[in-house]
Amino acid sequence: MRSSITRRAVVAAAIALLAAGVGPVQAHSLTTGYSRGSFADVPNQTVPYRWGGSYPAWVTGAAQDSLDTKYRSWNNNNSRGPEPIFNPSGRAVVYYSAAKISPCSGTNTQWLQCATGGGSASFSIYIRDLDVATYSDWRWWYKTASCFKSNGVTASGCWYVRRAMIHEAGHAIPGFGHDVQTEDDTVMRALSPQVGTTGGNHFVFQRCDQAALQVLWDVKDYARPYGDCLDHVAGHGTRGLLTSVTTNGSSFSGCVASGRIVGGRLGVRIEPLYGRLSNTPLAGRTLWFDRKRRADTTWSLRAESTIPTAAETGTNWTRSFGSPSSAGGTYDYRAHFDGDSGLDPSNQATFSITWTVAC
Repeated sequence: MRSSITRRAVVAAAIALLAAGVGPVQAHSLTTGYSRGSFADVPNQTVPYRWGGSYPAWVTGAAQDSLDTKYRSWNNNNSRGPEPIFNPSGRAVVYYSAAKISPCSGTNTQWLQCATGGGSASFSIYIRDLDVATYSDWRWWYKTASCFKSNGVTASGCWYVRRAMIHEAGHAIPGFGHDVQTEDDTVMRALSPQVGTTGGNHFVFQRCDQAALQVLWDVKDYARPYGDCLDHVAGHGTRGLLTSVTTNGSSFSGCVASGRIVGGRLGVRIEPLYGRLSNTPLAGRTLWFDRKRRADTTWSLRAESTIPTAAETGTNWTRSFGSPSSAGGTYDYRAHFDGDSGLDPSNQATFSITWTVAC
């Protein structure tokens, strides 16, 4: 692991700057309200939850799929943040509630879903039992697999339980607030989208939700996606976080008959404003090498490549180069990463290899 002391200091500095308005700007920024809450600064914590009563299978099945599976989707929550997991002895509770007044606000009679205890391991999520609502024209799609009332008329309100659950889980664990960005940026808008509307079937975190979790907790799998919502974090590039490639030297020699191994590092640039993401290795991505003979002016683009590893410090890429010519000579190389979602293209790290026939 990278130094925990350094990482805590980096994250603290990043959060302080973001809170002061130095970080993201509106319209495309990390989901509002993100924080560790009362969770310890420990990665990959599990948060056990239980049911608040005996509920229909269509409720518990959808809710558990949302919390135990969709919440931790590799492509949509590739972070080391706390994760819910069903356990009959859990401190957190999920309720299918017949309350006529919101258990969260204590005033709202037209409530659909809500959560309390955000940012803690003792959160509560409430999903309303619409069969006993004072206005019975709302429907959960999962109960009947349709939005029609018994008389065939479309209900005035119809929602997916999974969509309600991922929104409330955002309040309950990372402490997200209501956000004003689009449905393609976040699942945390104030109004829950209905079946058939934009975002109504977004059952997983969206890019700005994932990016906020990653800044707080790091990425879980360095070869998988970074949230594509990092292009407004302070210190960003044109696509997102700045990246850096280095080599373990600038001038090498090699034998035509046996080749030469060169190594270095590809990662997110060391930048305190990036929180946990500073200096993370960019594993599983393609690092390209352009090449030309020293006397030439034209480069052979992407002549060779390698795939970096997940080493958190030091060298994370190596490449065994072979001589481009049986006659040997000096060749120049430049290593570069061409970018990815949430990640800017890197600098070009140059080095040379002088190939010798007689070794």
